[in-house]
Order: sequence, then C-alpha cells, then structure tokens
Amino acid sequence: MASYAPLTISDSLQVNDLTVGLNISHANVADLSVSLIAPDSTEVELFPTGTGANLTNTVFDDNGPTSIANGTGPYSAIYRPVQGVTGIAIASGGSGYQVN
Repeated sequence: MASYAPLTISDSLQVNDLTVGLNISHANVADLSVSLIAPDSTEVELFPTGTGANLTNTVFDDNGPTSIANGTGPYSAIYRPVQGVTGIAIASGGSGYQVN
C-alpha cells in the first residue's frame, strides 16, 4: 500500500536546491521503492531498492557524499538519490510535492 506525504510550498519561489529526508521502519528495504513526485507529475526515483532494514533519518541530496546505490541498511546518512531531485524542483516549482 502506497502512502503519500504532501509538501506544500505556498510562496512563489524558485527552488535552487531540494533535499528530502525520510524515516521508514521496514524489516526488508528490498521491498521498497521510493520516489518524489513534483507538482507537474514529474517523478524521480530516490531509492529503487536496497539491502538490510530501515531508512532512519535518511537524507537524499544531489550533493550527498555517497550514492544510495552504494549504501547498505540501516540507511542513516546523507545519500545521493538514484536520480537528481533539484532538477525537477527548478523545472516544476509550485506546491504539492509527494513522496511515493
């Protein structure tokens, strides 16, 4: 079952950088796929699959020191997502971001 966590930005601003933080408790992160959906419905994959358990205070940042693909669970650091997130933020602007 998918759950959505909308992020609403009410001001009209240009987004120059976007960082996504997650806390997901799950025994087998290989069961998960996490993506960010922009207001214009553009979707980027943050975390396609992994090994181990849990995403605890996990941060996705285009400038992260390690690719999430090279990480292992429990994931509790700053990682580069599989696809960049800042590009969709700049392209779509607006409000209503969702994590899927």
